[in-house]
Amino acid sequence: MFKSMKIKNFRGLSDLIIKPLKKINIFVGDNCTGKTSILDAIFISINPNNPNLIASTNFFRNIIGINREYLSSYYYNLDIDKEIIIELNNNKKNRILRIKPIVLKKGIISDIDYNLSKVSEQKGIDFTGIETEVTGLSINFKIDKKDYESKIILYPDMPPRVEFDKDFVSDLNGRYLNNGTFNNSNIANIFSTIIQEKKKKQVIDFLRNFKSTIDDINLVENNIILVDDSEFTKSIDINLYGDGLVKSLQIFESFLVKNEDILLIDEVENGLHFSKQKNIWEAIIQLTKRNDKQTFITTHSSEMLKSLYEVAIKNNSLSLVSLFRLEKVDNKIQCINYSEEQFKNAIELNLETR
Repeated sequence: MFKSMKIKNFRGLSDLIIKPLKKINIFVGDNCTGKTSILDAIFISINPNNPNLIASTNFFRNIIGINREYLSSYYYNLDIDKEIIIELNNNKKNRILRIKPIVLKKGIISDIDYNLSKVSEQKGIDFTGIETEVTGLSINFKIDKKDYESKIILYPDMPPRVEFDKDFVSDLNGRYLNNGTFNNSNIANIFSTIIQEKKKKQVIDFLRNFKSTIDDINLVENNIILVDDSEFTKSIDINLYGDGLVKSLQIFESFLVKNEDILLIDEVENGLHFSKQKNIWEAIIQLTKRNDKQTFITTHSSEMLKSLYEVAIKNNSLSLVSLFRLEKVDNKIQCINYSEEQFKNAIELNLETR
């Protein structure tokens, strides 16, 4: 489990330290304070040997298509001269990522994928006054004191080229739940795994918290999940129950399956009626206790925070939770950690925490 995190020059975050991280980490704050960017940074760090992950974080934001113009969007103030640094620390293995632009002389497309300083040093070339362009990203990462590198390189009228480090063996698995990944295909794929792991009954019991007449749930062709509900004369598509239940199902499934070390959930409250929020927190806390997972969640909902607090107190589990508030101070994002006592006082005194 990661204990702390540092982010430098990534999206809207110039220099951020987040600690102490616990099993369940909640991020609140105004719009444009970097909550989703924190999830993006962790997502990239899960497998830094796959540069497609960094591209995916833009896809999740509905920025479609990889092109050179948006590569600078990953950098704080669009300044590619300052490398991105993401560092996750625990007691065993530390992960340090350094994301640098691959810069070439404009108009030249070649396999020289060094940055300009390296080219200048190694080839003795003076690029002063010559127009240049960013053609890709290089991810240099160190895990457990071993160095690796992966790259994504863009060429005109050609698919991006991705380079992996052949010596790296992935040691983490994770899942990112957001507006771009909440879909039938992903729900069906996870449910297929749950069937194999013989955990379908737990899913049915969970769904009964939302609708007591649900008797069974089955996966059929074309990634369709059908529900047997005693209220209806035939099985019905689960999507007919609405986004709240479907999203809750995907969250629950993700906690239930094995081999998911890290779960990232953006805007967990979307689509959920306040009366069902405790069902989600109850499942998250119980499965967190049972499984070795670490979760990072963003929310804007005071009702969601209150529900979390009440469920955590009921289950004697508040020690599992870290609450962080992101604020802009002097035009810079800062991270404030609430202690257990501060969290308790904020909820019980109805203080603004979002």
